[in-house]
Amino acid sequence: MLQKYDDSNPANQIELTSRFVWSHPAHMIATFFGAGLPSKAPGTYGSLAGALSFIVLSPAMTTAAWVILSIALFIAGAWAAGKVAADLGVEDHKGVVVDEVVGIWLLFAFLPAGTLWWVAGFAAFRFFDIMKLPPVDIIDEKMKNGAGVMLDDVVAAFYAWVVVSILGWLFG
Repeated sequence: MLQKYDDSNPANQIELTSRFVWSHPAHMIATFFGAGLPSKAPGTYGSLAGALSFIVLSPAMTTAAWVILSIALFIAGAWAAGKVAADLGVEDHKGVVVDEVVGIWLLFAFLPAGTLWWVAGFAAFRFFDIMKLPPVDIIDEKMKNGAGVMLDDVVAAFYAWVVVSILGWLFG
């Protein structure tokens, strides 16, 4: 599970550049317009970019609109993640963070609005995204394509939603 984040993983030995990100629309989408560029904790930066974009756009969007936008970005992200994998020669490069964005958008869309909910959701999502509990670990290990890259974060978002919702019910 955590070997995915080990420095010996070939996908973690290739540093992304701004030139790479802006060289193709798929690269821009996969890195969520450069949010995946930091060499340390790019998934956290991608999640943060997703959270901030959600917070900024949420006053103008309904839950249904977020679901539609998330589905569209899931499809585009699957294509983009596959293109980046082919271009770099490694599967699931750490700089591909569009999956974190989709996960955060879906999670926040189904949580009540508010800072406490968003902070708890963000923390829970990062935990489940990193820990890769079943079946996320199986998806991550077996689905070696763009859809697999995207799907494991959707499941992690579901886990986060369940935990945050239960905590909200217990303490709310």
